[in-house]
Amino acid sequence: MMSWYERYGVWVTLAFFVTVCIASLVGFSPIRQVLQSVCSPSDKGDCFRQWVSATSGWFGGAVTFATLVFLSRQVNDIRMHHRETMMHATRPIYLRAKRIKEAVWSLRYSLDALRKAIDDADKQVASPIALFAIMAALRGVQQGFSRPDLDNFESDIGYIGIGSALSLRQSLEPLISLGEIIANGLITDPKRPLNAARFADFKESAVPHEIMESYLSGITEQAEKYIAEWERKSYGVA
Repeated sequence: MMSWYERYGVWVTLAFFVTVCIASLVGFSPIRQVLQSVCSPSDKGDCFRQWVSATSGWFGGAVTFATLVFLSRQVNDIRMHHRETMMHATRPIYLRAKRIKEAVWSLRYSLDALRKAIDDADKQVASPIALFAIMAALRGVQQGFSRPDLDNFESDIGYIGIGSALSLRQSLEPLISLGEIIANGLITDPKRPLNAARFADFKESAVPHEIMESYLSGITEQAEKYIAEWERKSYGVA
């Protein structure tokens, strides 16, 4: 909110300037007569010059005040323009941070589906159905970590935390490749039973590790901080 001097300072100073000019041009003689009655009769003009000099000092102060008000308004306009420019330039990152929360929710849902598939497999003997269920859940998690918003947001804010979307999805590639090898063997020879020991190792490796949850918590925290800071700077206007 603009203060009173930013709103009316220039006009008040302009009115004062006009008043001084009118008094100087129209009322010069009356003012001199008044000053003569104030000054000593023996004065040869020094008193009058001192009064005029004092008046010019006030006039100079008024002009200076007007200049400061004008410069203050210019600085505020520049600051406002800079803020609007920065808000416009960083809005895509702000919207990406908003989408990060959706991406994290989707990833946590995929991780829960993976845990459920592993739990269901633990309750029954090794079977192709259990293998395919775990493989489908693993691909869902990998796709979740492959969302461009995660990589782009990390790059935008210079994310420094535990893990990264790239490293986490790359860590799933060997596991998915192993599952595909096991699945291809079943497709090639449907009558061959699933190797229980190999499937048990596969299930154990498929269990989501703590780094994934730490990454999701860290990236969510950074996204929420960026959203709050962006909205604070833009006065809550998204």
